[in-house]
Amino acid sequence: MRLTRVATLLLVGLVILDLIAVSATIGVLQSDPLRAAAAGLGHAKVAIIVGPVGSLTDYYRGLADDAAAAARRLTDNVVIAYSPNATWPVVRRAMQGASIVVYLGHGNGWPSPYRDSLNPASVDGLGLNPVGGVDDDAHQYFGEAAIAKGVRLAPGAVVLLHHLCYASGAGEPGMPDPSLDVASQRVDNYGAGWLAAGASAVVAEGHFGAAYYVTALLKEHRTPEQIWRAAPTFHGHVIASASVRTPGAQVLLDPDLAHSGYYKSLVTLPDAAARALAFGGPGSTEPGVPVDAGSLVAPGAGPAQADLLGPAVAASVDRLIVTFDARTAPLLPDQLDFGTRWTRIGDDGGVTLQPDAAAKPSASPTADASAASAASLADSATDPQVVDLVVPEAPSSLIATALASGSGRQRTVNVSLPGDPGVYRLVATLHDADGVAYDAATQALVPALIVHVTGRIWVSYGAPDQVSATAGQPLSVSIRVANTGSQDWGPRLLGDAVDPEPAQPDPQARIVGHWLHLDDGSSEGQPTDLLAGSTPVIDIVPGSSEVVDLAAQAPVGPGHYLLLVDLVTSNGLSLAAAGVPPALIRVVVAAPTVPDRGPSGR
Repeated sequence: MRLTRVATLLLVGLVILDLIAVSATIGVLQSDPLRAAAAGLGHAKVAIIVGPVGSLTDYYRGLADDAAAAARRLTDNVVIAYSPNATWPVVRRAMQGASIVVYLGHGNGWPSPYRDSLNPASVDGLGLNPVGGVDDDAHQYFGEAAIAKGVRLAPGAVVLLHHLCYASGAGEPGMPDPSLDVASQRVDNYGAGWLAAGASAVVAEGHFGAAYYVTALLKEHRTPEQIWRAAPTFHGHVIASASVRTPGAQVLLDPDLAHSGYYKSLVTLPDAAARALAFGGPGSTEPGVPVDAGSLVAPGAGPAQADLLGPAVAASVDRLIVTFDARTAPLLPDQLDFGTRWTRIGDDGGVTLQPDAAAKPSASPTADASAASAASLADSATDPQVVDLVVPEAPSSLIATALASGSGRQRTVNVSLPGDPGVYRLVATLHDADGVAYDAATQALVPALIVHVTGRIWVSYGAPDQVSATAGQPLSVSIRVANTGSQDWGPRLLGDAVDPEPAQPDPQARIVGHWLHLDDGSSEGQPTDLLAGSTPVIDIVPGSSEVVDLAAQAPVGPGHYLLLVDLVTSNGLSLAAAGVPPALIRVVVAAPTVPDRGPSGR
């Protein structure tokens, strides 16, 4: 019993000594934030964001993990927001009060080939997941306006943009090097929103990870510019200019060569002095689960109906019309944004019609671009010259948002169609006024569309798969012919500059046929006009169709044939030769029957 009391007293004494030692250590650390940071007890907030970049997302997450590991050695306040849960509400909350922001993902800047003027809503910001937990592919841009309005960084904060297009001055993969003036504008513009949100410096690196910068900023008493100049990627080709977007700021470019390869830049304010970032950044917790804009689903409401207004012609602008259920309509806000995403699902540009089908085959309901920046082969500070693997952004991954018009049950929005003809899936998503997507149940209200995107001059056919014929005899087939482009085929009236009056009618557009012998692969003679009588195919205006009776002479030899139906425009253009899928009709040609004359006929 006496030994037990002695042991207890010794143990209590040791605990008291430990508490004294811990208190002394905490006091030292509190009095010296730099030593606290070195001991891993700094409180500078570091927000690390990875946006969706398709197959490169895992690589970017790896670079982000390296930066996070470097940060955790020097601060206890590291917040990560990675795709597929890097939505704008999550990322916005993660960045509040941050001393360092690291972003890896898609970049969308200006000047660019895609727009004539800067659009603050979508450029010079972040490419993020529209809806959390879905995939690493679809992304939506939240531009400099969203950052300047919705984010407040810690005093002296530094933003690190890695592997983005445009942010450091360079464009997209495959683009020629921009002029110095264009590169400087891109860097200046990409920094403007972040500086407005409270940053003192914005670094952009196309071929380098963020771990070096995170360590140097948290650990060293040097300005962001000094750290930028000391980076392993520094080339010594610094070109400086005054910022146009942010008065008093300076734009620095350090191209790979003297005037090309703009993959390293810095925008900095004059008061971005040396500071220990461990002082900054009010503590904040992890961003938590994805947040959406809420729900527009009413009890008992049915799905909406969606359609395109006009012919779905490549590289044109059409109107998407969505009609909601009467129960849903009262929940719709006055300002409703639609996001649209096109995904190619096939290479068949034709449209299947029945001879008595409706004349609008372009769509049937079923359910500012940038490029992915480079993924380095390595990200070592000792090997900065590694050439990045660069892949362009897939248009099918970009969700472009636009304000819908209308009220009540029906809303419409302009949509830009893909540049190449083909069969596409058009998915529309619903967003609030800030661009934040509504919940999954709301998204399910709007069905996707399967859209046959055509060219400006285009024809679609509704024809039977197979017909029978007798060798050498007349053959008649009825098909539906639809003008699914945006231009007439003809005829047009010819005039001249001297006499504005029409001189003579243009040649008629006509349908021709080509016979292909399936048994031996041979062709049967020259193309044959298939139109019954002498009436040309005329006045099928875009968006309309007609049933046409084709007249042909069956081949003289029995067998299996393919009749290829083509349309030749008034100026002699074969649409099949131009890439428009022809109608293909399988024709089984039988031998003529011989009358049975019986015994008296011998």
